Amino acid sequence: ILRPDGSFRHTFEAPGEYDYFCAVHPSMRGKITVTE
Repeated sequence: ILRPDGSFRHTFEAPGEYDYFCAVHPSMRGKITVTE
């Protein structure tokens, strides 16, 4: 859980589609598409 002024960074090493969701609000979700 991040504070209101917090941030998070992640580097994806391989192309693909990555699903994500909020642990507090599971209906909040999305997909990140990584290309070359």
